[in-house]
Amino acid sequence: MGNTIYGPAPSKGLEIFWKVMNMEKNTCRRRPLLDHDFGRASFLTFCHLSTTAHVTVTTESVPPLVAKGDDVLFLVHELPENIEAIAWFKGLTNMKDAIAVYGLFNNISSGTVGAMPPLPSPLVTLLIHNIPENLQGFVWFKGISVFWKNEIARYTIDSKSSITGPAHTGRETLNGDGSLVLHGVTQNDTGLYTLRIMGTDMKSEEAHVQLQVDIMIQSVPLYAAEGESVLLQVHNLPEDFKAFTWYRAIYRVPHFEIVEHSRELDTITWGDQYSRRETVYDNGTLLLQNITEQDAGMYTLAILKSEYKIENVYVKVHVNKHVAQPFVRVTNSVVSSHRSAILNCVSPDTDVSIRWFFNNRPLRLSRRMTLSPTKCGLRIYPVKLENIGEYKCEVSNRVSSKTSLPVWFQ
Repeated sequence: MGNTIYGPAPSKGLEIFWKVMNMEKNTCRRRPLLDHDFGRASFLTFCHLSTTAHVTVTTESVPPLVAKGDDVLFLVHELPENIEAIAWFKGLTNMKDAIAVYGLFNNISSGTVGAMPPLPSPLVTLLIHNIPENLQGFVWFKGISVFWKNEIARYTIDSKSSITGPAHTGRETLNGDGSLVLHGVTQNDTGLYTLRIMGTDMKSEEAHVQLQVDIMIQSVPLYAAEGESVLLQVHNLPEDFKAFTWYRAIYRVPHFEIVEHSRELDTITWGDQYSRRETVYDNGTLLLQNITEQDAGMYTLAILKSEYKIENVYVKVHVNKHVAQPFVRVTNSVVSSHRSAILNCVSPDTDVSIRWFFNNRPLRLSRRMTLSPTKCGLRIYPVKLENIGEYKCEVSNRVSSKTSLPVWFQ
């Protein structure tokens, strides 16, 4: 996956933007809120949809009510799987009000799930736009000053070679197109980066870009079944934090507290929401074991930073039950001397997807077949000879699926 955030650089037409890989998906985070932030936000997706597809994308503000200076997280629900890109806007969908565009790239594999999965290494690429034609080379610096001690690396066009500088940490890669790749990004990489372009006319030009590395939480797996474990992995926790507290809600009140870890006192204090199924780690990660549907919902991690400011980070835990086996019920009737039949897929579960099978193959709808909006009902009118055969339905959610026993329809 790839997350692209555009930011113009204050220079002579030269622009830099940075692209983040393996960061949190499908959210827009705004902090802190200022007066001009209040209003309406728009979310736009670009995707390939079939002519029969019905997609309802919803957004949620967490918390729903915020005061000036607070953090707010916009969560996205029911995002289609086959999207090409998403975009956030301040106000209506006018590009001048665009906040960010997120593009998806298929060459990034997803991580594995284990008892304590390794933290993925975020990858940031600092890209360049509007490069001059008379280019001799370019140099990247950490910070705003172009001193030698701040030099990360330089690239020479004629020799097609790069040389690392004193500020190179071994995690940076300088490409021939001028882009700088940062591997294993941490909060220590936050700050300004300066690019110096050197022309063949011996003139130079500079551009700056601000890299912000936010604290984020990843739920592994994203959708879990009852009885499984969920790991709430914390990324980019400040190295100099003083304490952190987990809450089983979006509000920081004592009743919802799960655990508090104080680095200064080297203590762990369990709160009212501790159920003996939780394990907390020094890096802020929280393990939830043997989860139930009651564990689903929003969780808050409150971090007390070195400057005694509190930052809230939110994550949603999704828990699903294993679905029960459905059954097919057939109702026959006669309409205008033509036989009509309705097949219902009966399931006690909610929030499920339904598929129909005819003679052990996915059902192909004809003009005489219609599905109800939830696909639980299949109507055949009028019934023809080719409709006689074996029907089954399958119900599924994000963690399980079950197929009904076959029903012979004639």
